[in-house]
Amino acid sequence: MNQKILTFAVAAAIGMPMAVHADVTVSGKIQAEATSLEVADGNQRVGVLFPRGDGDNAPKADERHTLTNDGGGSILNEGPNVLRFDFEEKMGNDISAEARYDATFNTSGNYGSSLTGLEAWIGLRTSNFHFRYGSIGSAYVSSKALIDPWAYTSLQSAGTGGGMSGEHFNVLFGTPTSGVIRNSNDINFIGVNHANDLYGMTNEGVVSGGLELGIDFGGFSATLQGVVDDASGMDGAGLLEFRYTAPSFAVWLAGSFSDISESVKSGIANVGDSIGLEPDKRLGGDFANWKIGGQYRGPAFTVGLQYEDAELGTLDTIINGVMLAGGSVDDAQFLFNEKGGKYLLGSFDINMNDFSIAAWVAGYSSDINEGLQMRDDMGQRIDEDALSWALGAKYNFSRRSQVYLGYRQSDSENDLRDENVATLGISHSF
Repeated sequence: MNQKILTFAVAAAIGMPMAVHADVTVSGKIQAEATSLEVADGNQRVGVLFPRGDGDNAPKADERHTLTNDGGGSILNEGPNVLRFDFEEKMGNDISAEARYDATFNTSGNYGSSLTGLEAWIGLRTSNFHFRYGSIGSAYVSSKALIDPWAYTSLQSAGTGGGMSGEHFNVLFGTPTSGVIRNSNDINFIGVNHANDLYGMTNEGVVSGGLELGIDFGGFSATLQGVVDDASGMDGAGLLEFRYTAPSFAVWLAGSFSDISESVKSGIANVGDSIGLEPDKRLGGDFANWKIGGQYRGPAFTVGLQYEDAELGTLDTIINGVMLAGGSVDDAQFLFNEKGGKYLLGSFDINMNDFSIAAWVAGYSSDINEGLQMRDDMGQRIDEDALSWALGAKYNFSRRSQVYLGYRQSDSENDLRDENVATLGISHSF
């Protein structure tokens, strides 16, 4: 297509005037999956994953369920389906103006196809430096696809039962084991739900209302991001990534930090005094994630190893929901506490012409403190540690099109995060 015609067409489609001499690149990915999923225990969690029916028709744990869509365009993660517009205008003296706009969509029913999307930013760059502002791809998420050969599919490790930190399956709600809450030991956790949007502080999501500064010299790059929007729940958060990339390997160090107390205080009472929680276990606080990893690329294989220490988006509780004695669900009060855990993840991808076998295995070790540890029906504390893995095969019809089939399983000591997933998918990049 003639470049000027393409520029006018894109500008008209999204309502963004662009100079006719600006370069516009259109790219994207379309993916569809069919997934068979079974989760153990925690009927609250099942109800969130399968929000349909009641009574005998209500979804139940320990039963297999078939899924084909969610709001993000993929089954169990934030979804890869996107139509991307990249704009660039060279202004001389090694300075270019640049912008990006993502339009996300869903291949099952095409829900959410209103040209709202993930990234939407504008900035300036030179050959070695860049500045961006807007909704930006997270510096913490940036290395996810390097370590996980199943990233952005239902077999991915981020946000699942024990692979990498994420925004899914990590918030526990509970009710007191007795009629009166005396202290945190009276909390009995009963299910797993989705977490709040953590704005790219974990291995999922984008940084909203963010500023980014980046440098790139040879194979070394560094990215610094900060959230400066007072209306954002993550106002004041910061992210940092260092990476070195060579022809056969890459290494990275990334971290994220946020004081997100204000983001959860609105409309949520602090009941720390009423149940005798120490100040450092009350609503709010400083939270940080960091990880270090590397990838080696051989002639026909890729291997990776990563260590992550996370307080946000871990398997441990972020928000503890407790119901005061005699209260209803509408009276539920919430507490924020600093729990965290450590992940160790290894992966490999073996290529054989157009066919490849890829896998990852991860262990999760909890830093949970005894006072706020989960308990069974008898009041006994339950370990939080988990082991998860995924194995599957890909067949590439071409450089851009592939089909894949795989299986993922998570086993946790408390059983609430146990799940197994079988997935069949097809994707095309352009």
